[in-house]
Amino acid sequence: MLHRSLRALTAATLISLSAPAMAQDAGAITGTLNLYAAGTAGGGVDLFGRLLGRHLGRHVAGEPNVVVQVMPGAGGIRAANFLAQQAPRDGTAIAIFAGGPILEPLIGDRNPGYDMSQFTWIGAISKDVSLCILRKESPVKTFADTTKQQVTVAGTGAGSETDTFPMVLNELLGSKFKVITGYLGSQQTIMAIESGEVDGRCGWSLSSLKSTKPDWLTDKRVNVVVQMALAKSPEMPDVPLVMDLSLIHI
Repeated sequence: MLHRSLRALTAATLISLSAPAMAQDAGAITGTLNLYAAGTAGGGVDLFGRLLGRHLGRHVAGEPNVVVQVMPGAGGIRAANFLAQQAPRDGTAIAIFAGGPILEPLIGDRNPGYDMSQFTWIGAISKDVSLCILRKESPVKTFADTTKQQVTVAGTGAGSETDTFPMVLNELLGSKFKVITGYLGSQQTIMAIESGEVDGRCGWSLSSLKSTKPDWLTDKRVNVVVQMALAKSPEMPDVPLVMDLSLIHI
């Protein structure tokens, strides 16, 4: 289970297509291609979607106009359900996700309402790692500390990485993350961390953190306590990797 979950984490931002075949195979798209960003405005998924939207049209047959639409809700599950149940299946509706909706069918207790194996996967924007970060003022400084005392982290809803990843770590490695869920998206979690309402956030891709709050890393305003991926980011050689920690606990 850990290995399957971490494979999903390495593709931190994925794009899915509701059509049974790639748009190029189905014929040229001459109108509008809707790209749904499964996150909140200003968050990492939104920023990635808008960057992709600037260039995607030139690489699709027919060179359609790409319109990016923000679709927040349940960490991406709302957008996944929209693609599965409502979006046209002609190649004109695609979405960009974080990893939460991919993991939810693997570890969740409920039926999320979609089957990820039925989507056509186009690719990943980056090979990323997911992080647990804690504000500098928190008494918890390392992952080892999280196994000794409770630490609060902001969550954006059931099915999101921010809600599922801390629970996976608690079950596998004995950490004591307490998820305070219900924040609308990245910007609200940032405000909660800055105000001291929570200690940090667990389940935040490095690329998203760098695009939304780069000063947190450059100014060392946060401590990164663990990386979740199959391999470490070369940018953080001294931060423990969850795969290494899991071997210690076997």
